[in-house]
Amino acid sequence: MSTMDDKTVEEGILFSKLPWGMGGIKDEIVAPGQTKIYPFWIDCYAIQTAIQSVTWSGIGSGDNPEVNDQVNTRAGDGNEVFLDVTVQYSIFPDRVKDVLFQVEPKSKDVSTTVQNWARSYIRTSLGKLMTNEFYDNTKRYEATSHAQTELNRALNPFGIKVENVIFDEHHFDEDYQKRIDQSKQVEQESQGQKNLVDTTRAEWLQKLQEAQGKYNKMIAEADGQKRQVIAKADAYYLAHENNAKAIKISGENEVKGIQAEIKALQADGSE
Repeated sequence: MSTMDDKTVEEGILFSKLPWGMGGIKDEIVAPGQTKIYPFWIDCYAIQTAIQSVTWSGIGSGDNPEVNDQVNTRAGDGNEVFLDVTVQYSIFPDRVKDVLFQVEPKSKDVSTTVQNWARSYIRTSLGKLMTNEFYDNTKRYEATSHAQTELNRALNPFGIKVENVIFDEHHFDEDYQKRIDQSKQVEQESQGQKNLVDTTRAEWLQKLQEAQGKYNKMIAEADGQKRQVIAKADAYYLAHENNAKAIKISGENEVKGIQAEIKALQADGSE
């Protein structure tokens, strides 16, 4: 067990060893930093009220690094799972007498009580998760929050407050873990192939769009050239049509003039 704060915060509880109804826990509480001298028949029990923690983990980690004390449970679908968990807790300053009187009046160490309750509720709450849900951050958070709520429901009456339940890591049975790792590797490889296909598809789509853009540009240019040719042809036709009309009118006028001359020559006195 480790203290979260470097500063030790303790409340002193006085206990009288006198008989005949004069003994027992006294009402007076020695606040942190106070120094008092009492007669030999008075004991002062110091109760730690700062936030403390207990951690269960594998060998080399946790509060007992020489022992694998992971919390063991089973997922909702039956697979065995080992949990690395940290529980942070404290004692209500105004409830230190309750802790001393109800929990462990001799040792004054509440860590054992917290550990016993916490392991039980953590097994129950996280044991409701299915195997795949242990990889879901939201599901894990919901499960640990539920464990914290239930722990406070059980421990608050004793003056103990669970500040947080932290899910550190999890491991499945060795053989099953190998199958999970293999499945993850296959999934990663499959995802890699899918990403490659998606990338290739995106590249070809970009090339198709570029080709379509070039095609559309060529069509637009061809249409523009076509319109220019048609416009030039129309202008050329209109100019020649107008020229032909002018020639026709000029010829008709010339013919009319000749006809008038002939008529004049044929009239009397034309000589």
